[in-house]
This record gives sequence, structure tokens and C-alpha cells, in this order.
Amino acid sequence: AEALIASLLSSARPGASEETYRVQFVRDAARAPSTFDEKCGGCHRLLTSLGPRGAGRQGPNLSGLLTPFYPKTAPGDLPWSEKTLTEWLENPRAMRPLALMPPVAVSKQEMQEILEQIRATGS
Repeated sequence: AEALIASLLSSARPGASEETYRVQFVRDAARAPSTFDEKCGGCHRLLTSLGPRGAGRQGPNLSGLLTPFYPKTAPGDLPWSEKTLTEWLENPRAMRPLALMPPVAVSKQEMQEILEQIRATGS
């Protein structure tokens, strides 16, 4: 772990703030589950600046989903966007008929919370 952290820190942008990398080794048991944990975490994982979210292994790891570095796996082999993700959660099979993922009922507030957490993986 120390070698990995040293490598990350040595490759940081010149002048980057101390907030560039945050490492959390132990999940805080007292931390309340997030909306991502409750709605997505049964199948997906997400590594945020505040530590890991979700524990699922069925679906892909969603860390960096809204960045240009994430594979173009949105319907049509396009990059994911907030709009596409919102539509996908409403009805994945309308966008990709053979999708295994079921629709996920989320309120507008919950969707914003999920997007905030996914955005936090790309900064």
C-alpha cells in the first residue's frame, strides 16, 4: 500500500493541493449508508474521496463513470452522462433490451445524491 501511495503522490500534478489524493484504509462502521449504498451498492462499487461505497460484484465498478476515462459503455457505445444515467436507471431495458439490470426507483433528490457521489470519483 505504501508503494502505491508513493507512486500516486509522485505522479501528482505540480502545484496540486493536498486534497489530490485521500486514502482510507478502514471503513467507518458508524458512517450512515449513502443513497448509492442503498440503491446501487448491492450490485455495484464506487470509490470516492471519502472511501468506498457499495459492496456488490454483479455490476461494474462505477468509479469514474462520468469521466472521459471510463469505457464508453452507455447505450450506443457512448460515454456516460448524467442524462443517460438518469434515463438508464428509470428503465435500462428500454435503452438496451437485453440488459440484466432492473429499473431502479429513485426520487429526484436521491438521483442528485447518487450523481454527486459518482461525480466525486472523477475529481
